[in-house]
Amino acid sequence: MATYNQGLFTQAQQATGIVNPVLKFLTEQERAALRPGDPHPRAYDDQGRALVEVECVRQLVEFGKVRTDVFGVRLHESPETASIQPGPITFANLSVDVFAKGGRLVERWMADGVAPTTGRRSGGATS
Repeated sequence: MATYNQGLFTQAQQATGIVNPVLKFLTEQERAALRPGDPHPRAYDDQGRALVEVECVRQLVEFGKVRTDVFGVRLHESPETASIQPGPITFANLSVDVFAKGGRLVERWMADGVAPTTGRRSGGATS
């Protein structure tokens, strides 16, 4: 699996304003132990902080056709993530893991947090 640093990318990212909790992957035994009405357990990082996924969009050009790509950036929950609005967004230490799954390339975006507003826009990868 390759990991690429955000500095390699030049295209602006736009947040949609949607922030969802990241849910823990459950084994069959864990899933069977959940009772109806029990909340699905949340995922946490190595330091015990709850994870959220910020939905973003970007334009890609594939085989000469422009399309909109919707992707999520995972980061730990903070007061900044609770107040994300639609519009340009900058992430601190944004990176992406790229790997093959089912014959397709899959991107997993991660960041350390939302960067302070600097007037700069963070970037996205182009395919």
